[in-house]
Amino acid sequence: MDMRFEHKFLVPLALIPELRTRILPFLVPDAHGCLGEISGYTVRSIYYDTCDFEYYHNKLSGLKVRKKLRLRGYNDRCEDRIVFLEIKRKEGSMVSKNRAPIRYESVNDLFRTGDIERYVTEDGGYPLAREDAGRFLYHYHLSQLRPVVLVVYCREAYHGRFDRQLRITIDSEIRSSLQPATEELFSEIMMVRSSPDKDILEVKFNGRFPKWLFSILRLYGLQRQAFSKYCVCLNDHSLASSVFSHRSLHLPFLQRTLERRLS
Repeated sequence: MDMRFEHKFLVPLALIPELRTRILPFLVPDAHGCLGEISGYTVRSIYYDTCDFEYYHNKLSGLKVRKKLRLRGYNDRCEDRIVFLEIKRKEGSMVSKNRAPIRYESVNDLFRTGDIERYVTEDGGYPLAREDAGRFLYHYHLSQLRPVVLVVYCREAYHGRFDRQLRITIDSEIRSSLQPATEELFSEIMMVRSSPDKDILEVKFNGRFPKWLFSILRLYGLQRQAFSKYCVCLNDHSLASSVFSHRSLHLPFLQRTLERRLS
């Protein structure tokens, strides 16, 4: 589990085409998805949190060492789709991930039985998959985590042409829905749009921030900003004002929210 730096920048939509043109000579498209000249795919994540939204409050309070647990899938649902159990850890401006692949149809069985040997394999470039799945289930059960929000967005992804450790992504069309079931990871029902006027540029790197990128960002007056898709999407659903400032009310509110969805 290697730590690396992660910096985020909010970019007005009008600047994206010109910014993309300036950075592309330094980049290579990600091999996992390509749409014409744009290396793109859809990211889908169900975020989990405690009854009193501990992970949400840790972010808002500026806690330097924190984590998030999520179930992540890509693009659309298909037969034998592989998804990932992820723990994203953050220490200051550095991030790392524990990641375990699992067949989508086996997720609920794994949560129910905890049978890592049966449902999680270490093939496909994830030699620590079972160990990481064990870490995920440890936090999931110990903290009695529950699915809070499904966050979906389109991602352009690139690697550095001269530095393969450099990864740059542009996230757009962020949308979300509340209280998702595992079966809704690939759903687009009852989505609320977030940040319609800006995209998120993320830069992950080891060592020093690329000088060429710093010069381009400075040209447009873009500065590093904190941005959590999880927290922003919850705020967009008005949970922050209705629930998080009154923690004793959170469970009845969420129950009513779920009941309205099912009625």
